[in-house]
Amino acid sequence: GPECAQFASDAGTGLAAGAKMAEIGVHQLDWDHLLRPLWGQVARLEKQAYAALQQVEERAALFEQAKTEKRLQQHLAKWEQ
Repeated sequence: GPECAQFASDAGTGLAAGAKMAEIGVHQLDWDHLLRPLWGQVARLEKQAYAALQQVEERAALFEQAKTEKRLQQHLAKWEQ
């Protein structure tokens, strides 16, 4: 990157020294290991969100097809559940 006087880098030596001082093992510094459970949670939430969106789209299509007031009320009641 561009040289910026206000930013200095020690290429991670300070972090490594701090980890050694704190007696943290290398495997504990693995961000991938720390984030992996969160990625699973994100995937589950994304799946739930798309399923909910699909249900809303299906309900909206049925609502659009309804012609009688009673049928519209039934769809509205289902929608509000």
